[in-house]
Amino acid sequence: MGLLFFSSAGTDIYTKEHLARILLIIERISQAVEKTWRIEQLSDAINSYMEMLSFVSHELKSPLDSIISLGNTLAGGYFGTIDEKHKGYVERMVSKAKYLRDMTSEYLTLSQFETGNISLNMQHVFILKDILTEAVDIVMPQAAEKKIKITLPGTESDVQIYCDPLLIKIVVNNLMSNAVKYGNTGGEVTVRLDLSADRVTVAVKNTGPGFPEEAKQRLFRKFSRIEKKELMERKGTGVGLYSSWKIIQMHGGSMKADSVENQWAEFSFTLPAGAA
Repeated sequence: MGLLFFSSAGTDIYTKEHLARILLIIERISQAVEKTWRIEQLSDAINSYMEMLSFVSHELKSPLDSIISLGNTLAGGYFGTIDEKHKGYVERMVSKAKYLRDMTSEYLTLSQFETGNISLNMQHVFILKDILTEAVDIVMPQAAEKKIKITLPGTESDVQIYCDPLLIKIVVNNLMSNAVKYGNTGGEVTVRLDLSADRVTVAVKNTGPGFPEEAKQRLFRKFSRIEKKELMERKGTGVGLYSSWKIIQMHGGSMKADSVENQWAEFSFTLPAGAA
C-alpha cells in the first residue's frame, strides 16, 4: 500500500493536466513496486529450485558410486566368470552410471554457487604434482579407450599456487574430461604450464572438431552448448565450463578458450602464483 499526498492553501489550483501527471506518477510507482515484488518472488523460486537441485544431486551421487563400483567388480569377474556378452551389458551400465554421476556432480557444484553455499579454503599447492597428475589418472581410462595420448609438462616446470585445491581440481578435471570427450580418436591432449609475471597459466589443448569463432562468447554461459553436429553428438550438460569459470573468478583469475575449427581447441585459466 502506498500514499501519494498533494495539498494547496488555494482553491482551484489543480487542473486536468496536473491530475494526468499525478496519475502517470502513480502508474510508474506501481509498476516499480510490482516489478520489485516479482523479482523477489522469482528469487525465492530460484533459491528453492537450487536447494532442491542440491538435495537431489547429493542423494543421487552415493548410489551411483555404488552402482559403478559393483558393476566394475562384476565385469572384472570377482563374483565369478562372466561371458563377453553379459560383460558388455555391465560395462554399458557402468558407462551410463558414470555419466549420471558426473552430471549430478556438476549440478551439485552449480547449486552451491547459485545459493552462495561455497567458500574458499586456500592452501599452497603445486599445480603439476598435486592437481594435474590426479586429473590425468581420472581421465586415463577414457583416453585409453579412444587411443588418445596425454602429454604433461615436465616436473621441472612445476610451480606453486595459492588456491582452494578441491575447487581447482574441479576445474582441471572438467577441462581434461572435455578434452578427451570432444577429442578425436587417436588424437592427443597436451597440457601446458606457463609462469609469467607472478601468474600461472594452465592450458589444455586437444586435437578435434574445435568450435567456430562466434561461439567463444557463449562457451562459459550456464547450460550453453555449441550447436555443432560433432559436439552435440557427445553428451554434456553445459554446466561444467560455467562452474569452472565461476571458480576461477572466485580466485581472482581469468579463463579463455581458443580454437581452429576442425583442428584443435584449447581452454586455459590463469591464477596468481606463489604465496598470498
